[in-house]
Amino acid sequence: MPLTFTRFRFQSERGFTLIELLAVVAVIGILVAVLIPVISSIRESAYQSQCASNLRQIMSAFQLYASENNGYLPAASRATDPTVPANQSPNSRWSRDLEAYLPQSRRANSVNQIWDNEVFVCPAAVTPSGKSDPGDIKMAYNASQALYGENGDSGFGTSRFERRKLMTIEDPAKTPLVYDAPLLANFDVQSNYYATWPQVRSDFTRSIEDMRYLSFRHKDNMNVLMADGAVHTVGPEYLQTLDVRRWRGLE
Repeated sequence: MPLTFTRFRFQSERGFTLIELLAVVAVIGILVAVLIPVISSIRESAYQSQCASNLRQIMSAFQLYASENNGYLPAASRATDPTVPANQSPNSRWSRDLEAYLPQSRRANSVNQIWDNEVFVCPAAVTPSGKSDPGDIKMAYNASQALYGENGDSGFGTSRFERRKLMTIEDPAKTPLVYDAPLLANFDVQSNYYATWPQVRSDFTRSIEDMRYLSFRHKDNMNVLMADGAVHTVGPEYLQTLDVRRWRGLE
């Protein structure tokens, strides 16, 4: 019986053509282009919400401090050496006096540093050298002169070394107390902690990017803690509502 052979044809599965691959790459590129701004916007909104939460915690600490100190708020800057004039003494900032009323935290990347509580760091803050890790940032907010006490007969809002009672702020709902502030080049890791009206007024003529005492880092908006505990998100137009008396909590 003669042998017969059957011819088998092996066919490989059909692959993508170059045009199909290019089409897939184009679709992926479009999706990425759409999603990146959305993700960035969500992240920025989360930063702004966390910053507002920080400011509310700061207000709670102010209120707790006041309840234990006969209604007084902490001084903007407290002299630590009573043997010399206050302006010549080493000093402690207002944030340190609130430490006992905030959750414990240690953020400094160096074990040799003990920095202010983490609520004083806005998650959107970036140092002039480009660092954004909370462990590299000491303070990202400023206090207004509404935190200043009296300097002799010159009235409230004039001495950063004197304390002031919360109830002496004339219109708490309209008085900015603490707000987003830029980190300064000469410090890199921190803001100025507080700002006088002439300092803030000087920012009115600067671009948002060049401001030294105010920071509109939340998509050109700034979070502001009012003396009544409310947190407002404001744009640059808010500056037109400010004057020296409101900055000092006198109206």
